Amino acid sequence: MQDAYAAALDRLTESSIAHDYDPLRRFSWPAALAPDDWTMPPELLSVYDTPLMDALDPRTLKALSLWESMNFYSMTLHGERRLIAEVSGHIHTPGFEAPSGFFHRFIGEENDHIWFFSEFCRRYGKIYPDSTVSVSGGGRRPELEAFLTFMRILIFEEIGDTFNVRMSGDARLPAIVRDLNAAHHDDESRHIAAGRQVAKRLHAQLDLSPDEEADAAAHLKQHITLTLQSLYNPQMYEDAGIPDFYAFRRELLRQPGRRRHHGAFLARSLAFIRSNGICKDGEALF
Repeated sequence: MQDAYAAALDRLTESSIAHDYDPLRRFSWPAALAPDDWTMPPELLSVYDTPLMDALDPRTLKALSLWESMNFYSMTLHGERRLIAEVSGHIHTPGFEAPSGFFHRFIGEENDHIWFFSEFCRRYGKIYPDSTVSVSGGGRRPELEAFLTFMRILIFEEIGDTFNVRMSGDARLPAIVRDLNAAHHDDESRHIAAGRQVAKRLHAQLDLSPDEEADAAAHLKQHITLTLQSLYNPQMYEDAGIPDFYAFRRELLRQPGRRRHHGAFLARSLAFIRSNGICKDGEALF
C-alpha cells in the first residue's frame, strides 16, 4: 500500500498537471509600464517602516518600486536556476523515489518562471547580476547535506511567496505584475507543500549529533541572512537616483523596523521549523 508521503507527492504531481499552462501564451504584455505606477507595493519596499522612506520624494519612491521589482524578479530567476540544478541532482536517486515524479514537474515549472520573470525584466528594466554567495559547506554526511539543500529551497521559496501573495492581489499594481505573481504563487504553493514533505522526511531520518545540530542551525541562519540581504541590492538604490547608495543600504540594514518585516517574511518558515523540531530556537535563525 502506498504510504501517506508518496500519496501526498502524487496528489501534488496530479495538481501540477491539472494546472499546466503555456507561459508564452498566458500573459498580455503591455508595451510599457506607466512611470507613475507602483510596480511593487510601498509596504514591500526595503525602505518601508523607516525614516529613510519619509525622506524620499514620491517620484523617487515610484522609481525605487520599479527597480526593487527588477531586483526581486532577478533574485527569483537566479535562485530558481540553482534550485533546478539542486533538485535535478536528486531525481531517481536512492531515497528520492517517491518525490521524483514531482521533481520533473517542479523543474518544468521553475523553467517557466525563469522565462517570464526574465521577460518582465528584459522588457521594462533589466536583469540584475547574480550576487549570491554560496553557503554550501563541506565535510557533511550526504544525508545531512540533502536535508539542508531542501531546507534552503523551502526557505527561499517561502520568502518569495510572501511577496507573490501580496502583489497578486494589489490593485495598485499593473495587471501584468499581478498576473505574473498570481501564476508564480499558484505553482509555488505546490512546490512549498512538496518541499515541506521532503524536508520532514529527510529530517525524520536523521539522528543528528550536537555538533551537527549546531552546524545545521548556523548554515540555515547564514542562508536566511544572505537571502534577506539580497533584498537590499545597492544597484537598485543607484538606479532610483539615491545618492550615496552604499551608505543608504548600510543605514537601512540597521533600522529596527526592517527586522520586524524580516520576521513577517520568515513567519511560515520559522513556524515549520519550530513545529518539526528542526532547530531548538527558530527565532535565533535571523
